[in-house]
Amino acid sequence: MSIQPFVVVGLATAAVAMTSVAWYHFESAPAPVAAPVPGYVQMAPLEVPTQPVVGPRRAGVMTVLFAVADTKQASEVCHYVPRIRDAYLMMLAAEPVPLNSLFQMQTAVVRPRLLDAAQRAVGGSTIAGVTLYEGAVVFDSEKGPPVVTCGTLQASRRER
Repeated sequence: MSIQPFVVVGLATAAVAMTSVAWYHFESAPAPVAAPVPGYVQMAPLEVPTQPVVGPRRAGVMTVLFAVADTKQASEVCHYVPRIRDAYLMMLAAEPVPLNSLFQMQTAVVRPRLLDAAQRAVGGSTIAGVTLYEGAVVFDSEKGPPVVTCGTLQASRRER
């Protein structure tokens, strides 16, 4: 009996697991913004156009967190998420997210533009900051400030 088939199956399983972790991973909540911010609102992962150093445009997935001061502001941000998403897609269609030579998103380059677009879409300074992550990310709120989704806020309002 040969051990080779077990090694091949084991390596294939490990490769699939590593690929899954690269696209859907867990992170601790981001560090707070300069102003006192008790929480973050997570927008559903967004498929955005990206531009590598050389070559044609590609598509990538980005997770966006909005820093807010309280639950009322979080609800207001959730109300405007469709408008924010449209503003992001229109802006990034004109100027996609740049990729470095390792095909990693350069989120620091687009962060100020995205914050400005979100604040204009909401109509004020409700959003204190924007944090960007490459890929679809699930946050562990036990290790930092609370991260809520708009679906969570809507469900808690229905329970009242």
